[in-house]
Amino acid sequence: GRDAVPLLPGRDQDLGLPRRHARDEARCRLLAEIDAHLGLALLLLAAGVAGVGLGLALNPWFPIIKRIWTPSFAIYAGGWTTLMLLAFYWIIEVKGWKKWSFPLVVVGMNSIAAYVLGNAFSGWFRSFSGVWIAGLKEPLGPAWFPVLQHALFATAAWVVLYWLYRRKI
Repeated sequence: GRDAVPLLPGRDQDLGLPRRHARDEARCRLLAEIDAHLGLALLLLAAGVAGVGLGLALNPWFPIIKRIWTPSFAIYAGGWTTLMLLAFYWIIEVKGWKKWSFPLVVVGMNSIAAYVLGNAFSGWFRSFSGVWIAGLKEPLGPAWFPVLQHALFATAAWVVLYWLYRRKI
């Protein structure tokens, strides 16, 4: 093998290059990372817009109906979901704004439990909470009282999911 060249002061530790070259290499890595983020973002944008457009284009032949999951609805919904993924990717991964998404991480770590909680207990919670907060039915009216009930259920379910999250269950 070759004898190692001793590193001189003011030189990059790994490459034996002057620090100026290390800074250039860091800039190149940053530009490559930005390019990778931009490439993925453009791909998600194109797929999302294509899905929404294709779903709308198929609407005359296959109406967009959620209840029976028509092909046009599936493609249309997939397009919007891809655009939402793009928004979250850009905000969380590219911009680095991660702290606000912690409540979503808690739900995502136990998404099956969240689904079961919603289907098994939401009706029971609505009738049970209706007794406790019945005094608010009149001031809130028929439009906003159910919104309050759903918000309370979402909060209670999130607390249960947070308990699971803290225990790594």
